[in-house]
Amino acid sequence: MWTRGFVTLTECSTQTTISKPKDFQTRSQRMIPAHLADHHSTTWEAKVSFYHTILLLQIDLHSLIVVELMAMCVCSGSTRLVRVGSRSFPVYPLVIVCLVLLNVILLLTAVVLGVNCGSMTDSPQSYLTPQVLTTEVEQLQIVMSETAQDHGQAQQDFVKEHRSHQQLKLQLESNKTYNDELQKQLELLLAERAALQSNTSDIVESCGLCMPGWFLSNTSCYFHGKKQSSVGKNWTASREDCISRGGDLAVIDTAEEHMLVFEHFPKVKWATYLWEVGGVWIGLTDHQREGTWIWINNMTLNYTGFWMGGEPNNYRSAEHCAAIMATDKGLQSWFDASCETQREWLCEKKRS
Repeated sequence: MWTRGFVTLTECSTQTTISKPKDFQTRSQRMIPAHLADHHSTTWEAKVSFYHTILLLQIDLHSLIVVELMAMCVCSGSTRLVRVGSRSFPVYPLVIVCLVLLNVILLLTAVVLGVNCGSMTDSPQSYLTPQVLTTEVEQLQIVMSETAQDHGQAQQDFVKEHRSHQQLKLQLESNKTYNDELQKQLELLLAERAALQSNTSDIVESCGLCMPGWFLSNTSCYFHGKKQSSVGKNWTASREDCISRGGDLAVIDTAEEHMLVFEHFPKVKWATYLWEVGGVWIGLTDHQREGTWIWINNMTLNYTGFWMGGEPNNYRSAEHCAAIMATDKGLQSWFDASCETQREWLCEKKRS
């Protein structure tokens, strides 16, 4: 008996019995599974399995051919001849030649299958490219569509926000303008209120006997003419202003009246007042005769206790008008000065 793998050869005198491989039918049945028979399969794993099955089938066929060739042998006392028609040939050389040819075919088939499987293994995605690309294109189209929708919605939202921002900006500008107008009106109202309070204070203080802006002292009403924009009046202009108001420059001929009027003047310290700009004009001059001080009502000044120390001094022979300096010296607050110097002034008229 000669045994080779799954092939059994029995020598006999009249007949040679050869059995086929036991699992040949099974391999033949499973050679091409139903799910691999479709050549349109797109998975590289299925194709590799398909080529592997083909290779196994070729091996089985190779064995089957060997068996069939040996079955042609006649056993007329020997297994070394094979009958072909009416002629007989030695079996072993023929078998060897067939095996060599089949081995060459099997080797080439294995090489081709290996190359194909290797290429599929190296680039399995090449078989998936069409469907993958189609799917990815569809997904990208969906993403692009959603992105375009989001972009459009974002642009609409931006336009709305920009419009809202512009409206708020205009509203803020309008509110600012309105607030500025209200501020101006408030300032005007505050100024009017201050003026009314001042007039009310003057009216209350004068008991309604003096004009607004005048204050009552004893039996007379007095008006303190103040500088406008840091500009006062000379003695002559001051008297003209008092006359236009229905009075004249003040005549202070008693100490009592002097103290009452003096209390209405803002006080400055002795060292801080300025001779050229400070002081308030009163109706007293020595124009007619130097050293003889006469009031505007032609009454001569008899009391000399109102003058500051060293006054009047007729400095540079040009000081002929009297003024009051509201210092902390009390009664001694008069001095002589040039009549052309611009100062504040004090008007007087009888109460109503």
